[in-house]
Amino acid sequence: MANSSSTPQAIGAIVLPANQLLASFLVQIISGGPQDVATTLGALAQIAGSVAAVGLTATGASQVTAVLLGSVTSVFTTVAAGTGAAVPPTAAIGSVWEVWNAGANNLLIYPMSGAQIQALGINAPATVVPGGRSKFVVNSATQVFAG
Repeated sequence: MANSSSTPQAIGAIVLPANQLLASFLVQIISGGPQDVATTLGALAQIAGSVAAVGLTATGASQVTAVLLGSVTSVFTTVAAGTGAAVPPTAAIGSVWEVWNAGANNLLIYPMSGAQIQALGINAPATVVPGGRSKFVVNSATQVFAG
């Protein structure tokens, strides 16, 4: 069935030509939960900010002191040697956490306490190399898959 509305519909990335960045628009984001509506670039950035976090700093030298991942996509730009991040203990089964390492050192990613990533061992971290990225999928309360 064709869309009879005069409002353009899009799925995926939204690209605005430079001469239209200040134009009025309406973006409706529906992701299986509450519906978000943005009518300004600021509102759109606020909604997108809840999905992606950029410019993060890896912290801690253990699972307990590592920064918790707080967004579906996390981009780390500052990564000191031996520091990392952890999948939050409240991560839902089936949740996917994408991690990008834009830092200068290996980024350690820890599972939830008592869990393991692939076959690395309980509470052992996976490594995301500088310039690399990986997705971590929570399969159960004790297993996380990486890819």
